[in-house]
This record gives sequence, structure tokens and C-alpha cells, in this order.
Amino acid sequence: VGGVVGATFVGLTSWMSRMRKRIFPDEGGIGARVLEVAFITFIAGFLLVILPNSFDCRELNRREEGAEDDVRVYWVAYDCKPGFFNELASLTMNNKERVLNNLFTGSFVMDFHPQTTLAYAVIIFFLSALTFGSSLPCGVLLPQILIGGAIGRTIGHFLQDNVEKDVAVRFYALMGAAA
Repeated sequence: VGGVVGATFVGLTSWMSRMRKRIFPDEGGIGARVLEVAFITFIAGFLLVILPNSFDCRELNRREEGAEDDVRVYWVAYDCKPGFFNELASLTMNNKERVLNNLFTGSFVMDFHPQTTLAYAVIIFFLSALTFGSSLPCGVLLPQILIGGAIGRTIGHFLQDNVEKDVAVRFYALMGAAA
């Protein structure tokens, strides 16, 4: 899976770089660069801020708050009433350290739905490919770790639901991040 995702990433970034040069040519000067940054910012804002509205809020319970376990999970109550949280917002609206903590936290605290981790992987994959080579400063290593962790957790959920119930999805998230 990691090889296919990596090859797709390279192909997508190459295609986006060619498209970027056509849409925002180097001859356009600083104006073209400003438009490029504004375009990317608009897309990122939509995907990271607006898209979590399409995901339902989930109720926190004492176990999910980590009261019984000595694990800190960072929930975001984005557009939710008190005592509830938004799964996708907990991944898109946290800093990367907290996102990694959320992905690597075991299911004994809380489990993200596989649709949420897959949606997060697709969002970060697309935004990484879009920003790579642009006028925006961005990294490649940490987004790839996040993508791998989210895909690994999604695969762990699939195996847990269809093969064996005792699968620790957090270990699959860790293996995916390392791949």
C-alpha cells in the first residue's frame, strides 16, 4: 500500500507542478506567486475548516476523556454542543503533534471511525501534493508520516472489523507512519 501511495504522490506532484507552471507562470512575477498562495490558502481553508462540518459530532464519555487511562487525547468541539466533539476536526484543527498523538492512541481511549481517518489521509495527501513545489513553505516528511499513520489506522480498522477483533489499530497507525 505504501509503495502505491508513494508512486501516486510522485505522479500527482509532477502533474500539479506542470499545471502550476501553466496557470501561474514564472513570467507573472510576484503577482502570480501571490495568486498561487491565495489559491492554495482557499483550498486548504475549505478542506481543513469547512469540510469537518460534514462529519457528525460524537458524544464524549468519561472513558473517551481519558479519565480512566493516563493518555491525553486532544478533542476539538468544532461546531458541536458542549460534551461533544468532531472527529475530523480533531485531526485537521490540531497541531501535528496532537494529531500524531490522536492517531497513535489506542482504542482503549477512543476510536476514530475508519471513514474519518481515510478522509484525513486523502485531505493531507492532496494538500501535500498541492503545496509541494509551490511558493508556500511546507514540509514533506511530517505530512507523509501523518498520511501513513492515517492509512495504517484505517487498515487496522478494516482488519479489526473483518479478520480479527483483537487487532490493535494504533500499531497499524505506527507501522503506516514508519512506512
